[in-house]
Amino acid sequence: MMPRVSVIIPSYNHEAFVAESVQSVLDQTGVEVEVVVCDDASTDCSVSILRGIRDPRLKLLVHPHNLGASTAARHALAVATGDYVARLGSDDVCLPGRLALQAAYLQAHPEVGSVLGQPEFIDDQSHPIAPPPLFDGLFAMENRRREAWLQRFFVHGNCFCMPTSMFRRAEAAHVDPPRDTFRHLPDFEYWVRYCLKAEVHILPDKVTGFRLRTDNGNLSAPGPEKEAEKVMEELAVLRHFIEPEGLVAMELPPGAAGRLELVERAMATGRPAHRLFALLTAVETDFTGENETTRQELVLRANALLRGSDALEMLERARLKAGNAALRRSRDKGREKQARLEKELARWRSSWAGRLLGRWMRPHGNKESTNREGQP
Repeated sequence: MMPRVSVIIPSYNHEAFVAESVQSVLDQTGVEVEVVVCDDASTDCSVSILRGIRDPRLKLLVHPHNLGASTAARHALAVATGDYVARLGSDDVCLPGRLALQAAYLQAHPEVGSVLGQPEFIDDQSHPIAPPPLFDGLFAMENRRREAWLQRFFVHGNCFCMPTSMFRRAEAAHVDPPRDTFRHLPDFEYWVRYCLKAEVHILPDKVTGFRLRTDNGNLSAPGPEKEAEKVMEELAVLRHFIEPEGLVAMELPPGAAGRLELVERAMATGRPAHRLFALLTAVETDFTGENETTRQELVLRANALLRGSDALEMLERARLKAGNAALRRSRDKGREKQARLEKELARWRSSWAGRLLGRWMRPHGNKESTNREGQP
């Protein structure tokens, strides 16, 4: 009996790509397929396009108001019926054989809760392209146990590509989908919570066509406000590590001593979010349960960290750096736009209409100039 796979697709304003995304799932072989698309109140023709796909394997949910991609994913997951659940973006595509490959891995490895693969980067026309520097090598990671993944997350951040993932539905039900309040790091926050509960494996195979838009439509450019938001979201993610299961995953003893050692590790990274995390955790950690000698030692260490913390200053520097970068991008875009306009104008001038108008304007211009010069 073939495994049943539900592919959930949160969709928003991807009329140019959503039909290809859905069809790439319906064309999969070797598994019984169900596609659950939750449209998050698109303002383009996405819903009409989706309703035009006459396939009983497609379930379509439509939000009357925009609620966010995380809510759309949660609603899609709630109606999924497959043994396994795969994620896909509404502008991405499943590469041939993806679902059968990942389902077979999960069937053969019951100890693993989720399996991921590699993305193949594609352009607006679905042609393969080279990965940009931001993504080059990011997802090609050696496999490790969930504790080691969490240790890697704590220092370096996310390295999992959500549109390449497949879960056991039973496991996915125990971990809430990415949260709506996270605008920049929803996947990172989700994977930290997931790895606190279940094992993950990454396959070396390319399984998803991950679309990089020409207009950077799926990449958010950094700015001072976004930089501050990302820092605060990263701080919220780091807070998961001070829970008992987080400390154990970091190979630290649960309790005040483990929290303080985690604080010192965070300070050593030198990043604004980590320093804010260290500052907050050091202040709120309760050392009263320790014996007097240990308590005094821990309090001295915590006070030393607090005195040496420049977290808020680092955040302001990061905001200023992002603001300057945004200003430079704005200037560069202005110069690029001017250069394009000048190029278009030069092309028009060389056309037959431009040459004709130029010949017509020259004698009139000379006559007008002569009249002005001849005036007393």
